[in-house]
Amino acid sequence: MSASEIRAATQDDLTAIATLWRESTISMDGGAPRVHDVEALRARLQSEGWLIEVAENEDKIVGFLALRERERVVDQLFVVPSVQGEGVGARLLRHAQALMPDGFTLRTPLSNLAGQRFYERHGLTMLRDEPHPQAGFLVRYYGWFP
Repeated sequence: MSASEIRAATQDDLTAIATLWRESTISMDGGAPRVHDVEALRARLQSEGWLIEVAENEDKIVGFLALRERERVVDQLFVVPSVQGEGVGARLLRHAQALMPDGFTLRTPLSNLAGQRFYERHGLTMLRDEPHPQAGFLVRYYGWFP
């Protein structure tokens, strides 16, 4: 697959992003603690106030990143399952680092061992485990502090 291009998401992208988010959540290593439907995810994309960037290959969205820049948080980072392991996630993570060069935190479900290995392989530091602030399932927090 050719290298993905990263660009700002548009309103026209929201359904594709929500669909990708759901598919990736369902296929998550260790199982997803909670899976929302596409409409609920689309509504979150519209209401959270995130900066949303997408990775696109051949006019198809293959990954996305949702940031809360002011709080220095990568809130969401998902890649379509069929291209996981092809560098899309790494490109999105580097993009987050470029947008927040002073560092950031993120969290992933404690059951998502593949996600944890990905973040550790890319230089993030495990900070702590604790319940998700809204949903209650256990999550692992990571930080990137250059």
